[in-house]
Amino acid sequence: MLYTDHLWFGELGYTRVFWTRLIAAFAVRFIAAVLAGALIYVNLVLVLRRLGPVRLRRRYGNIEIAEQVPRLYVAGGALLIAIFGGWWLATLQFGGEWPLQVWAWLRHEPWGTAEPLFGRDLSFYIFTLPVLLRSLDHVLVALFWSLLLVAIGYSLIGAVRVEQNRFEIDPYAQRHFAGVAAAFLCFMALRFVASRYAIAVHGTGVSGAVGYTDVHARLAGHWALAGLAIVAAAALVYSARRSLWAPAATGIGLFAIGVGIFGYAWPAIVQQLQVQPNQLSRERPYIAWNLEFTRRAFGLDAVERAPLTYEAATTETWTSALPMLRKLALWDVDQLQDGYTQVQSFRGYYGFTDVDFDRYRTSRGIEQVGVGVREFQQQGLDQGARTWYNLHLRPEFTRGYGAVAARVNVAVGGAPEYLLSDMTPIQVAPSAASTLAHSDPSIYYGEHTADWIVLGGEEDSRANAITPSPADTPSGAGPQYSALPAPDSARSGVPIGSFLRVLAFAWRFGDHNLLFTRNLDSDSRILFHRTVLERAQRTAPFFSWDADALPVIVDGRVKWVLDGYTASATFPMSSRRVVKDIGAVNYLRGSVKATVDAVTGEIAIYATDEGDPILRSYAAMFPALIRPAGEMPAWVVEHLRYPALLLQVQADVLQQYHVPDANSFYSGQDAWQVPPQGATRGTPRPNEPLYLLLTMPGDNAPQYVSMLPFIARERQNLTAMLVARNDAPHYGRLMLLGAAADDQIKGPLQVQSIIEQDPEISQQLSLWRQMGTSVELGQLRIVPTGNSVLYIEPLFLAAQEKAIPQLHRVLVSDGISVAMAETLDRAIVALHADAVSATSDTQLDGIAGPPDSPDGRNTGLPPAGDAWPAEALRLYDEAERHLRNGDFAAFGSSWQRLRDVLQRAAQQPAGRGAQTPAGR
Repeated sequence: MLYTDHLWFGELGYTRVFWTRLIAAFAVRFIAAVLAGALIYVNLVLVLRRLGPVRLRRRYGNIEIAEQVPRLYVAGGALLIAIFGGWWLATLQFGGEWPLQVWAWLRHEPWGTAEPLFGRDLSFYIFTLPVLLRSLDHVLVALFWSLLLVAIGYSLIGAVRVEQNRFEIDPYAQRHFAGVAAAFLCFMALRFVASRYAIAVHGTGVSGAVGYTDVHARLAGHWALAGLAIVAAAALVYSARRSLWAPAATGIGLFAIGVGIFGYAWPAIVQQLQVQPNQLSRERPYIAWNLEFTRRAFGLDAVERAPLTYEAATTETWTSALPMLRKLALWDVDQLQDGYTQVQSFRGYYGFTDVDFDRYRTSRGIEQVGVGVREFQQQGLDQGARTWYNLHLRPEFTRGYGAVAARVNVAVGGAPEYLLSDMTPIQVAPSAASTLAHSDPSIYYGEHTADWIVLGGEEDSRANAITPSPADTPSGAGPQYSALPAPDSARSGVPIGSFLRVLAFAWRFGDHNLLFTRNLDSDSRILFHRTVLERAQRTAPFFSWDADALPVIVDGRVKWVLDGYTASATFPMSSRRVVKDIGAVNYLRGSVKATVDAVTGEIAIYATDEGDPILRSYAAMFPALIRPAGEMPAWVVEHLRYPALLLQVQADVLQQYHVPDANSFYSGQDAWQVPPQGATRGTPRPNEPLYLLLTMPGDNAPQYVSMLPFIARERQNLTAMLVARNDAPHYGRLMLLGAAADDQIKGPLQVQSIIEQDPEISQQLSLWRQMGTSVELGQLRIVPTGNSVLYIEPLFLAAQEKAIPQLHRVLVSDGISVAMAETLDRAIVALHADAVSATSDTQLDGIAGPPDSPDGRNTGLPPAGDAWPAEALRLYDEAERHLRNGDFAAFGSSWQRLRDVLQRAAQQPAGRGAQTPAGR
């Protein structure tokens, strides 16, 4: 394993990182093993002093010979027990990432900020305290095992025995037992003293932080327990020297009683009699500490606050917001993923496990795009085709192929408008960014590309011989194709041209086929650790890595961008949160980004929060691995994305910690919650951060932001929105838009109710569902603009089986009314139809009409006969064009003339032969 790991790190250019980690692991475990082994060996030697000659008896016929075992052999056996026992205990206590934790402690720097309880620098809790407590635990475990081995040894030599139903122990063994037990109690006392600092981390106050009982009972209790442990140790030694049982029993009994009193009873009494009757006054200063340090721990101390002002949206509000709304994402990732899988997979063993939103420059400017990567999926192969040869050597089954990208703000006939699609040839739309062109579409490293493969050799020379069956190409899903380009196998993987390397990897994977295959040659290379998450974890395990990677198409290929976090569970005064795939933490920052090339597997790690003290410590340990933000490539800067996981955690913290003071926090009356999404059927779905191109209040141009809404707990009104900026140079800045208490801004579920209660929309939804069609409302887009809040929601239709979702309708609302239409523009027109129809003649004065009008204005009379539908359609298109151009006055004129045409058509006598709108 070490040899193949060395080759893997060498392939990436991180050999120094490999040796640094290996030396750190060996050095820390060696020191820990020497300490534990020495304790075990010394105690075994003391036992062997009471051991007489050891003889082995052998019988030859009627003759029995007793042969004495040399003392050197006995001492050597004890040494071997100590060595193996010490290494086992060192691995148990300092396995995993603990050596790097110790290494970080040796290299850490002060943070420059002290906590208020003990006055210790915050770095003490992050780096020193965990190592200190782990070291004391290691000594205690070693002493415990020494005590156990001593007991076994004295039992074997008869120094500890049971005679005539009486327990007897020799004085020498008694003193030895007492010495080891006293040492155990002395280190236990040190553990109690050191764990006082842990109370600042794991408190019993409000929200699990330090509280009144911790400061006034538990801290003193730890001192008392430490003193009782020392008294018990002294009593043990005294009893052993005097051959008395009473002092030892008394000391240990007092210690056991003290654990019950000072560890449990006294804190409980203080909590019940002093804290509970006066909780706010007792806990107020500690709640203030908790507020300050929790915000600092989760990066919320620098959140910008701005008012979320509210006025009812007017036609002018929609008109001014229209250019921004046309860039708004209408597709949801789930529907895009289903559509990509059905239309763009082409082969059963290709699939899209995820779709990510990003932004690219097109001929229309910066637009939001949904990107999915076509990865190889082994379960898509027939069972008979899942042979060792196919899965490890055959090129078409060892890689994914290319990506798909579509504009997410429009639909063409309900389907996505693709900017990048198909396989052979790959299609790039004329309006797409030049960077989307694929010159090397192979996907050797992806989000779900798990198995090891071999490139090069005899099989790659036949890579062009891939000919899919007609069943592999869905009808109407893209161009027919006959072959994929040969992969470039010379740029990725570890060379295995020698027998030694083949043998090493066959041993690593437990696969003898690798030894006997004839498809390897001097150019063969082996690829393993192929998921981007695994590559990041193997390279930098001291960071926590996000499982969701962002694919970026650059330089003719896919490159993945992965979010990395610095996390800790020992930050003082902070409340704890359980984070998916990370665990329980009370400190979390999104401090690094990792990039992984989908073709070569090359990985690079860049700092994004260079002010993070934990990151600075690891950067000092691995200067060649963690590169400063200034070295981040331009393409990474252009595609920076604030981690959705981090934003969700921060929103979870803000639900309680947005309040200004301890009184508000304790009362809980102003608590928030992240509302669920609305659901047309079944239970509501959880709300996830939305990535959108929006012009935020105070900005002049659209920014790429991610956002989450809040509602008041036990209510449904929108109270605030947490917005994270993604674009440089403001990447990572958080804005909290808060609504005034008396503003009644509709929340997501309230808007959902307005939609469901609208008679026409509800009737249409019921009709679609009765026809066996799957109706799914997308995630609600809440758009703050000016002094108003606008709501936009996509509606998707799909067949029940093998669904290809279509963006069938767009719903818009101002929180009062709702409208639904085929496009966003038409939905806005429909929403304001009544307002436009009510426009007075005085308001329309001065609007030029057709020249055949007597007064320069259109009379609104429909053409004779059956010509009025064409005129109505012309006026509708004209109104829509004016709305797109932001000319609302002209839009009002066209809409009024359209209404007049429809009214006159409805009033025409039936004998005229005109067909009324109702009869169309």
